[in-house]
Amino acid sequence: MNPANFGLPLLQRLRPARNPETGEPLEWPGAFGTVLRMESANGEPRALKCFTSPYPIRSERYEILGDYLDSLLSRGCPSVPFLTESFYATQGIRLGHIWYPVLLMDWVEGEPLNAAVQAVLETENPVGALTGLARRWAELVRALRADRLVHGDLQHGNILVMSGGELKLIDYDGMCVPSLIGRFVLEGGHPNYQHPKRTQKYSERLDEFSALVILAGLLALVERPELWEKYNIRRNILFHQADFTSPDSSPLFNELEALPDSPARTAVSHLRNACYASNPDTIPDLLPLLNSLSLLS
Repeated sequence: MNPANFGLPLLQRLRPARNPETGEPLEWPGAFGTVLRMESANGEPRALKCFTSPYPIRSERYEILGDYLDSLLSRGCPSVPFLTESFYATQGIRLGHIWYPVLLMDWVEGEPLNAAVQAVLETENPVGALTGLARRWAELVRALRADRLVHGDLQHGNILVMSGGELKLIDYDGMCVPSLIGRFVLEGGHPNYQHPKRTQKYSERLDEFSALVILAGLLALVERPELWEKYNIRRNILFHQADFTSPDSSPLFNELEALPDSPARTAVSHLRNACYASNPDTIPDLLPLLNSLSLLS
């Protein structure tokens, strides 16, 4: 990677971190680009996402998103602790005669949510730690709603759990702010977390179903930690796409019917009912549910 190919001095001063065994750059390919771990001159780690196509709509959207996030940061809004600072450059890196955009972000040291849950389940007190995760998830959902932020792809891989238990959201390709409401979404989200009839346009309720999927999964594990071995397939927490399309024939939903009266049973019941909604924007508001569960206060 030639530093001269980057379009800004800030980017030219970065160097790729390398695998100590192979010497290859540390990179993680995705659907819309590749994330590389970079290092500044003083060794500070940064994340650099190099997009694989110059997409004008994405550039406009990231400019709008950047202005909104900067405003939240300057005002110390509730969602700030759950977000990472980022900088989008339309002319980020040049390959041949074509400029491609890049997104420079703080490097976040943390485990994806599903890996963190797996680690918790191997401890002596998984119930206490899982309850803490569910409580912090509720705090994150409240903060996003307070700041009118829609992530667009809430799923285990986009939620990092820090060493102290704090949660951080990553991957803002599908994020929406108020001025983007009504526009077409750029990505569909992970199928194991999305409503079967997810709309193709941004709305303020777009995250509602996926947030409920995660909440119900965490709370179900609080009651029945052994469900992890039975229903986790490494691409989910507990629920799977098929559970949402046919809840009546879902072994997981049917097994969870036997839960005692608890926050888990309440959340699972809300999720099951939400699966039948003809429009996910019409499912019951999640905030009253969060506020009604003393476990999450």
